[in-house]
Amino acid sequence: MHDDGSTVQPVYHNDAGGSSGPVIQLGSITGSLHVHTTGGVTAAVPRQLPAAPVRFINRRVELAELTDPAALGLAVVTGSGGMGKTSLALRWAYQQLNRFPDGQLYVDMRGFAPYEQPVSAARALRGFLGALGVSEDSQPSDVESQASTFRSLVAGKRLLVLVDNVRHCGDVVRLLPGSPTCTVVVTSRFHLAELIAKGARIVDLDVLTDDQVVALLTERVGRPRLDAEPAAVAELVRYCAGLPLAVSILAARIVTQPAQSLAELADELREDADRLDGFDTGDLSLSLRAVLACSTQSLDPAAARVFRLLGAAPCADIGLDSVLVLTGHPKSRARSLLRTLEAAHLVRQHAPGRYRMHDLVRLYAGGLTPVDDADTTAAVRGLVDFLLYNAHRAARLLAPYRPEMEIPLTGVAPGQDLVTMPTARAAIDWLTAEHQCLLDTQPFALRRGWPEVTWQLAWSLVGFHHRQGHPDGHASWQVALEAATLIGSDVVLSLTHRHLGYLHLHDRDHAAAVEHLTLSAALAERAGSVPNQVATLRAMAGAHDQAGDVAAAMSTTQRALELCRTVDLPVWEAELLGQTGEYHAKAGDHAAAATRFEAALTIHGDHGDVEGIAYCLHRLGTVAAAQGDHGAAITLYQRSLDLLAQFGNKAEELVVLDSLADSHTALGDQDEANRAWQRALGLSVAQRRPDQAERIRSKMAGPTG
Repeated sequence: MHDDGSTVQPVYHNDAGGSSGPVIQLGSITGSLHVHTTGGVTAAVPRQLPAAPVRFINRRVELAELTDPAALGLAVVTGSGGMGKTSLALRWAYQQLNRFPDGQLYVDMRGFAPYEQPVSAARALRGFLGALGVSEDSQPSDVESQASTFRSLVAGKRLLVLVDNVRHCGDVVRLLPGSPTCTVVVTSRFHLAELIAKGARIVDLDVLTDDQVVALLTERVGRPRLDAEPAAVAELVRYCAGLPLAVSILAARIVTQPAQSLAELADELREDADRLDGFDTGDLSLSLRAVLACSTQSLDPAAARVFRLLGAAPCADIGLDSVLVLTGHPKSRARSLLRTLEAAHLVRQHAPGRYRMHDLVRLYAGGLTPVDDADTTAAVRGLVDFLLYNAHRAARLLAPYRPEMEIPLTGVAPGQDLVTMPTARAAIDWLTAEHQCLLDTQPFALRRGWPEVTWQLAWSLVGFHHRQGHPDGHASWQVALEAATLIGSDVVLSLTHRHLGYLHLHDRDHAAAVEHLTLSAALAERAGSVPNQVATLRAMAGAHDQAGDVAAAMSTTQRALELCRTVDLPVWEAELLGQTGEYHAKAGDHAAAATRFEAALTIHGDHGDVEGIAYCLHRLGTVAAAQGDHGAAITLYQRSLDLLAQFGNKAEELVVLDSLADSHTALGDQDEANRAWQRALGLSVAQRRPDQAERIRSKMAGPTG
């Protein structure tokens, strides 16, 4: 400003102009004119963004999070290696170019580049200053002065700074503008705590859905190639496990190897041990193993060991208690190490106290240690014993009157005091949380040469699968049959075939059920095992009933009852009485049915078998309903439901609710009936019983025609 109040305003020409530097526009001048410039600075509008991704599956939610006004200022895009962080940041940046008329700065810090040193803050700042017009010989020599000059130059500008592939907070804090008009987007495989403390918004990338994977493959490969082999495509999508980098590698291999069928490629990736080798194009940037190695190279030894052990564990979804047993660490130390792995996106706490690795990350972690490594083998066997021990505890709580397992547990499992399981309801809760892990442990133990564990886990899961109406009983007993064959015991094989027979009866596959039950009966008789003979006869009676031969069912149950009375199995005797009563009811003899149900109820009551009491109350309710006393039936059904809740017995609850609704309908109370049917419908869907669900929907719709 001059003495007379006139101003001097610098005007910068754009790139299309013929000059650079300030042009001074003056009014009338009185006195001296002094012009001060920053040495070596030429006005410049940087456009440093790399090319936008050509193919991009639109992550609408994540893009919206970056676009949210609250996110402008400082945002950190995080996710595991190969999750598409850079692609997302660039796509967003190009969508928002109009917000940043003063330019866009970009630097790849190479924090995870294989065989390359990370870019220092000083080097990044030199690049920024050069892009902003500061000649190299005019730049300060020390990093703090460089950062100060950078902040001065961008102050008040509407500028985007994209800092890619950051490993440490210290690499990026000096690159932050001081002006609120600037926006900074950082990408990293780590949760950068210092930036979060500065108010950064976190945009955490998760895996793609199967539909997104197919869409991305279609863009890169073309629909005709995929449509020609739909079964192979479905398999390849599963192997990618939603990881964008895996999809890119797969697409590159398909395009560059046109003579190879997709089925051949799927076959190459089918085995876990070979899969990571298949996700490799020979280029380090498109090698899944190389990318994952860069994510783990900075882990301290303790965290690295936990990472390797999690990869060697039998299940992808693991609870904190299991981690304590696997690693041998106390809870506070284990949590600290897990947080380190979480920060690096190598493990995810998807629910309180439960951790999961991405499938491909887990394969990589599991391959870091030889199978015969002594420390790993001991740790893994300790975890398997811990899971089996608690599964057995849970089974005994659910069915304390069931004969003990044919293959008794041996040894003392580690971590026996870690799980509190005082009641049957607590047992159901533990089994629900660990169910998938227990299922995964069965084939794992078989591969490891521990068939007894595989079979013992199937035995321990029977009560849970039965009460939950769970379809996974088939898979459990099918792998148990392989184990039983290796064990070679007639008793164990008899029990295995019997349970497979039960499962086929449940699925109404009568021929398969009879085949398994016939084998079971022969093996039980050869072994001289009375309990197995009793149980197999009971199951065979169910097969006769399913075939419509109630007389044969009743006769077979009577034989089982007589044999049962020769051994000390009173609760089984009560169950057989109840089964006999059901056949009398089907034959129309409700008085005989009630007599047997009452006798069974007395035995269950004498032995404190609450769940058995619940079954008897339901059966007595059906007799009352058949005799027209629906009020009494409803009371009995409600008492049964109250007791079943203690055991989480969803399978029987579904049947009782259906009976309850029928009695409400008979009394003209359709609202109550529909409420019961609605609950039953939810249970039938959850138990994957479509025929039952359709039957209930038909009842709810009422009579037609």
